[in-house]
Amino acid sequence: MAYQRASLRKVKKKKGLTWVLRYRLKGEEQTPLVVGLVENFPTEDEASLEADRLGLRVRINSGNSRAGRARFSELAEYYLKVEFDPEVTASPKSPNTKPILEHYVRDILVAKWGDQIAEDIEPLEIQKWLNALHNKKQYEWTTVSKIRGIMNRIFKIGIIHKKVAKNPVEGLKTSTRTAYRAIKITRLKRSRSYVP
Repeated sequence: MAYQRASLRKVKKKKGLTWVLRYRLKGEEQTPLVVGLVENFPTEDEASLEADRLGLRVRINSGNSRAGRARFSELAEYYLKVEFDPEVTASPKSPNTKPILEHYVRDILVAKWGDQIAEDIEPLEIQKWLNALHNKKQYEWTTVSKIRGIMNRIFKIGIIHKKVAKNPVEGLKTSTRTAYRAIKITRLKRSRSYVP
């Protein structure tokens, strides 16, 4: 299929009038990709520049919208977009959760796996890396489990939205041991002094 620029359209959504990029794969129209609100990108030229900045045209022309060849970084960014979209997610996140989740995704997961094709990442590679996070980088097992859970969710969202066909994290285990020890607090009894 020849390179396609796709077409920009304004669509009414809950958040307001929104630019979407409409495109076709193998003759079938696909779900439009959201570019942004018209209030943020008033002209079609500005919306087109934003679509390019987000890499939407690259994605539809490289086949990344079909299962199989998405880089992990693209998959992770798509996950963040879906996870914080109130129209898509079943469990909305609090404003405090967003920077924490973005830190785990971008600073830990994408820093390690970002340039690799998501489906080419082997489960054994991931398991060794998770163990190294605890042994070499001194992350607590509870944190390593959280990182594994986020990576698992990234692949699950990718499968649901047909960005990838398999999840290499599924079935991987991490320890649930923790160095946390509860401190027992006892109440001191006050002595009563006798006043005649």
